[in-house]
Amino acid sequence: MFIWVHKQTLQLISLNFLWNFLIWGTSATLLPILSKDLLHTAAQGYGLLGASLSVGIIVGSFILGSISIQNHLFTIVLASLLTHGFLYALLSLATNVWIGCVILCLSGIVSSPAMINQRTLIQQSVPEEKLGRIFIVLSSIATLGFPLGSILTSGLLVWIGNSYAFILYALYGISLITAVTIIWLWNRPSKEIDHAKNI
Repeated sequence: MFIWVHKQTLQLISLNFLWNFLIWGTSATLLPILSKDLLHTAAQGYGLLGASLSVGIIVGSFILGSISIQNHLFTIVLASLLTHGFLYALLSLATNVWIGCVILCLSGIVSSPAMINQRTLIQQSVPEEKLGRIFIVLSSIATLGFPLGSILTSGLLVWIGNSYAFILYALYGISLITAVTIIWLWNRPSKEIDHAKNI
């Protein structure tokens, strides 16, 4: 199967699953708890937190659309995910709703390159006749990761309690950083070999 022999496509699909599993799926469960139990804010605060993330994604998309980047797209995706993981972990240290809003807005901005460029990379590297099937796999994997993240988080919260939800923000953020770092290191040897061949 094409996915198993094309390393970059496999890595993008794996990262997309982990991103949805560790960040987007868990955020849907953790954000109300962050608002109510950790930041002690009312419904308006919860609305601000959710809106901040959306505004960040829109701003990031506009910024990305206004500049032309053709090279190093995979590295940009990895950097985007690393930064998103760091900011997600940083939410564990938020002490008020405004700090939470700033972190979530920045999270939206830095996540935009990964959202857009991962699809661009697949379009560039996958043969046209296989493109439809690869996008179906990509969407299916992402769809699977989201509910699994929510289920895992709900189970852990029953065990540790809502007052310790900040630990999960740190855990999930660090887990994504670790996964992205492993994939980045996995790609280094092949790049060094290619460079040596060209000398």
